[in-house]
Amino acid sequence: MEANCRDISLGGMFVETTTQVPFGATVTLYLPLPGMHNTTIKATVRWTKPDGMGVQFGVMGARETHALMLFLGSI
Repeated sequence: MEANCRDISLGGMFVETTTQVPFGATVTLYLPLPGMHNTTIKATVRWTKPDGMGVQFGVMGARETHALMLFLGSI
């Protein structure tokens, strides 16, 4: 599914979507992060609302973490 993200942080983000995903489900996110093509990150659904869901990122490698930090402007 295609979705938009908001409120992204190192720990997770809000995924804006009308597709309902159950609490605790594992989702695979494809994010265009700096210097990487379609970064794949596993995440767990921690809460849901009618307009989306909050997800917690799973374990990321060093490159993915660095790219996310660049995206967030923390480096």
